[in-house]
Amino acid sequence: EAKPALDTRKPVKIEAKSGLTDADIKGLVLIPGSGEFVYATEPVRQQFEEGSAAALNVHTLHGPTDWAVAVDQMQASLPNAKQISLVVSWFGTDLRAGDCQLRPGVEIVNKVTAPISWSVAGLTRANGYLVSQIDGRAAYGGTPSDQTVIAAIRDLNARGLNVTMTPFILMDVAAGNALPNPYGGASQPTYPWRGRITCHPAAGQPGSVDKTATAAAQITAFVGTATPAHYALVGDTVVYSGPSEWSYRRMILHQAYLAKAAGGVECQYVSVCKRVDGDCQRREEHSWADC
Repeated sequence: EAKPALDTRKPVKIEAKSGLTDADIKGLVLIPGSGEFVYATEPVRQQFEEGSAAALNVHTLHGPTDWAVAVDQMQASLPNAKQISLVVSWFGTDLRAGDCQLRPGVEIVNKVTAPISWSVAGLTRANGYLVSQIDGRAAYGGTPSDQTVIAAIRDLNARGLNVTMTPFILMDVAAGNALPNPYGGASQPTYPWRGRITCHPAAGQPGSVDKTATAAAQITAFVGTATPAHYALVGDTVVYSGPSEWSYRRMILHQAYLAKAAGGVECQYVSVCKRVDGDCQRREEHSWADC
């Protein structure tokens, strides 16, 4: 199981050589954006069969949750940091754009939690994507549970901070995979950078589909066809009724509706070029940036 993602152990330090002071910092990014309950504003416990329990998001005596301590410390240390980028990660499964799914994932299947249970995009722990493991532990923290993202946005808004919703892709391609490598080879690199997602075969490779309709079809499959009309809010629950796809549009729109459920954010970050698609190497008859 992954360790907590918010570091509450030490205050912010700014190197003197940067020429900056605490007052110069206007915004921060909350990362890594993974951890099933890392954004929970209430204590969450894992319950065991013998009746005992362990806190999942309380690792300090300085406050009720890791989230509260971290944000309190941030505001105390950097009082002018009013712009907060809240990163929420889903998991990419393949560097081949036409085969890559973007799915919300869990760290472990058999885990009972209270007072809330993990749920993202209509999935529960029982049917969520299971993150790969390294030495018996989850390679990443799981996707933050929907209700915790909503709670975190509400808390940041209540503190007078301006929130940018930042959907993020973590590539969960484990060692020993047999996925064809679009850049050549019988397998894909271990936990690659998301910016390497591209057409298959990639530009410059033998038989590349670059600049063809096939490349366009592969990118279209990655982006998906989900639209705002496929989404609705029932209380704080985001309900999806669109095509059965785990696509880029589904991830982006789901998180946009989480922000809406929370009362809104200042903006949402959407990457359309260099961060997804092999540094813009995929082309049909115009650049990906023009799509």
